[in-house]
Amino acid sequence: MSASSSTGPTTVNLALQGGGAHGAFTWGVLDALLDQPDIEIGRVSGTSAGALNGAALVTGLVNGGRQAAKDNLELLWRKVAEVGAPMTFLLLPLRKPGLGVWDDALPLLSPYQTNPVALAPLRHVLDTVVDLEALRTRSDHPLFVNAVNVHSGLSRVFGPQDISIEAILASACAPLMFQAVQIEGESYWDGSYAGNPMLWPLYREALDTDTSWWSSRRCSGPRHRPRPRTS
Repeated sequence: MSASSSTGPTTVNLALQGGGAHGAFTWGVLDALLDQPDIEIGRVSGTSAGALNGAALVTGLVNGGRQAAKDNLELLWRKVAEVGAPMTFLLLPLRKPGLGVWDDALPLLSPYQTNPVALAPLRHVLDTVVDLEALRTRSDHPLFVNAVNVHSGLSRVFGPQDISIEAILASACAPLMFQAVQIEGESYWDGSYAGNPMLWPLYREALDTDTSWWSSRRCSGPRHRPRPRTS
């Protein structure tokens, strides 16, 4: 949290981690946070499911304020459930506690074999809940999305100036499930494999800023990390 005045609300910078169901938990935390009139949302750094939450949160805040953000987060997770239901149904016979064929084979098969047509159901979800113009607007709620360069293993932080649907998809691109996302001729996948999430975008312009890290538990991450490639 950044310093607050005695008469104004406290501004909170958010680090939103990935981890599938952790993201659904974080939705609930964000929903409750938006109900607090004495708290304002500042910068947001997100990875994987945290990047999805961050994009929906900031889109709503910029376009309509707190209630719009709450509505957009709910829409995000309803859409995630909709696109995930058919895949869950199809794979159910292959998952433990049945034969466990899929769970056993998944580490052995590339997504280029199991997903040869590069299905990306999250793209439809993001097209529905994300307003790129809102994310690129200079506002009090800049979003930073973390992804990993497949070839170099280095993290890249996409800021408001270069945010895109592809960047958000890359941050949520689990390597064992989806083909890597191509951005500017480079391949990227899930940012949680190297930075979950990066904290330095939240304090680089205010070294006295504290950061709250929300996930399935509330904990304090390291205050300083080596800076990766930025864009």
